[in-house]
Amino acid sequence: MGKYKTPTRGRILDESRELIFKNGFGGTTVDQIIERAGITKGAFFYHFKSKADLALALVEDFALFDRERHAQALSATEHLVDQPKQRLLAFIQFYIQVFEELQEPPGCLFASVSNQQNLFEEEVKQVVTKAFTEWERVFAELLDAVLAQHPPKKAIDRASLLSHFNVVLEGAFILSKAMNDPKAPTLHLRQLKDYLDLLFED
Repeated sequence: MGKYKTPTRGRILDESRELIFKNGFGGTTVDQIIERAGITKGAFFYHFKSKADLALALVEDFALFDRERHAQALSATEHLVDQPKQRLLAFIQFYIQVFEELQEPPGCLFASVSNQQNLFEEEVKQVVTKAFTEWERVFAELLDAVLAQHPPKKAIDRASLLSHFNVVLEGAFILSKAMNDPKAPTLHLRQLKDYLDLLFED
């Protein structure tokens, strides 16, 4: 997913992520990761002191990927900086297009951590919390620019609307897995986009 220090470390992260998406963190063992990655136990423990150490590396890598994707979305919509409503809608459309390309239900490590918090160290949970906060920061930057030019058609609670983006996305990930429907994130992001379009309609 990210740029790895070594090919072996990268293979461990990639294969363990897929196993966790399928089985959950609690249902994934070091032996399963070793077998799937085609490495020795010594190679695993050379790169990671423990399964907890692996969990931290996984969420840090996932958070880095998120930040890079945010930067791509902001860069792709920068030409609309003087049209904040259109930029906000284009930002969401960027993610719609990302998810439209998926053939399998997407997994989310943040959802895995949130659903099994008792299995993770506090440091791991802090990375996830920070990642969700970063989502809201990026969305706030776009939303506040819209609010400065387009009064909403109906009174809103800004904080709730900011967190709603996370709610839609993470909820769609869970629904996608539960219903085996890779299109769920796309459908629900479209609903959010349409809602915002109507909310700030000229």
